[in-house]
Amino acid sequence: MNTQDEEKARESLRFIERDITRIDERIALEEDRARRAQSAVQQLTLVRDALLKEAQVILDRLDGRTSP
Repeated sequence: MNTQDEEKARESLRFIERDITRIDERIALEEDRARRAQSAVQQLTLVRDALLKEAQVILDRLDGRTSP
């Protein structure tokens, strides 16, 4: 391999390294986004469950199963 070919090969490696670094950064961002989304889903599920529980309490009262 002559000097010019070697320099081109090294330049290609630099570009590949830069691309890999950018992809790694993107992966980290997407993983963080996924964790936040999962957390939001869990929070929404807790709120929904609390509302369902409250609705059941109200329905039970209307049916006369518990005293107000």
